[in-house]
Amino acid sequence: MHRVGAKEFAATAAVLLIAGGALAAFARRGATGAALASDVLFAQGSAFLAWGIVRTLVNLRMFTSFSWGVKSLKKLYRGRQETSAEMKDGYLKYRSSRPTHADAPLLLICAAVLLLASAAVAAFA
Repeated sequence: MHRVGAKEFAATAAVLLIAGGALAAFARRGATGAALASDVLFAQGSAFLAWGIVRTLVNLRMFTSFSWGVKSLKKLYRGRQETSAEMKDGYLKYRSSRPTHADAPLLLICAAVLLLASAAVAAFA
């Protein structure tokens, strides 16, 4: 499993926070105060949630067979045929070589915290 360093996670988090904040600020140009704060927190939480889900799907190798199938189809069109044993071994090697991301749970936890903060700001404002 790919180990996530503090610098790598901090860079990802900074990009997601800036992108989510800019999106909310742009969408709610006239909003001020608690409404703007709640929207910014919600947008940032949604960005973390979306990226956390993508990372989780990569970790689960949900689309590995699809990408392997496309690679195999390209080989077939180029005239290179493999036996079923070679294809099976190649798929297993390809699947094990795909990266995993250790930061997926942390991204989802950050998303939950930001979304709860957004709800709290909206409820108590």
